Amino acid sequence: MVVTKKNIHEVEKTLRYCRENNIRIVFAYFLPSGLSAKEDFDQSLALDAQEKKSLMEIVKRVDAEYGFTHFIGNNFLTTPCVELLQVCGNGDVTPCPGNTEVVGNIKQDSVKELYARILQKFPGHNCQRFDGHCLYREKVK
Repeated sequence: MVVTKKNIHEVEKTLRYCRENNIRIVFAYFLPSGLSAKEDFDQSLALDAQEKKSLMEIVKRVDAEYGFTHFIGNNFLTTPCVELLQVCGNGDVTPCPGNTEVVGNIKQDSVKELYARILQKFPGHNCQRFDGHCLYREKVK
């Protein structure tokens, strides 16, 4: 569920429903990237730092009630970021939604080649050192 200013009030109720019904939910903040990152796109749906902090506290509190303790990153509220090698509809490949720089095309390059290009150009994506926080967004404290 992408959390924006329009649905922020639904997070606690949605999380409780998912926990009570054994449904895995991933909450992510609205992440302007691609077309939505352009200057002429309405960014007003993005949450501010205080709203993100408040959501983190809600998720921690509710999940504690259900006996869940887990990592909360700076873009995903219920799981660490695990995105790497995003494939677009035309086959272009980027490191992730936070970094939309095209590194190749899945129609012409192997996954192994694309992964190597990503690590060469963006070493922060190395899974051996990655801490689960979005590399391209400010950490919420």
